[in-house]
Amino acid sequence: MSILTLFPILTYFIKSAEGCMRMVPPDDAYISTTMSPEEMPTTMAMESTTEKVCLDTKNSPCGKLENKFILNGVKVEYVERNGCTVPRCPNMLLPSVFFVNSKSEIPIIDPLKPSFTIRVLPPLKYAELEASSFTEYYGLSCEGSAWTISNYPHGTTTPTNGVAAGRDGSTDGKKSPIDFIGW
Repeated sequence: MSILTLFPILTYFIKSAEGCMRMVPPDDAYISTTMSPEEMPTTMAMESTTEKVCLDTKNSPCGKLENKFILNGVKVEYVERNGCTVPRCPNMLLPSVFFVNSKSEIPIIDPLKPSFTIRVLPPLKYAELEASSFTEYYGLSCEGSAWTISNYPHGTTTPTNGVAAGRDGSTDGKKSPIDFIGW
């Protein structure tokens, strides 16, 4: 084989190898990016998980929540919601929570009668209550030895004036100890 025949073959192999080498950048090669330095990720994202804690309405320092219900011969039902056992009003009854205004964080509605019982207006439809659970709907918690609520979705009313207050969410987050629950 003559050198003239080998020259085109060697040239072909050199060009092929050179093309492959260009695909892998050297360590000091600059790779452009459209991200600004502020947008460049500097830490790895960490996944976090939270364990759901269920409110125990049967065995609590606050006592059994069902004891707060005025039952009139009807028993409170318990159902599974989002992995927790929660109370549910039987027969699609809509619950109203009652508390004494003077014991609440909500400002006194009627200064002449600060110890009046305040009624939390019930859900408008049963489906509204069933969308979450009784405990989530009213923001139920056990504070010390008292069951409290902190959500008033449709506001509150007094027996004397019947005017609803807090429908705008202004009372949400304020705790009120439950006196009783009726329907």
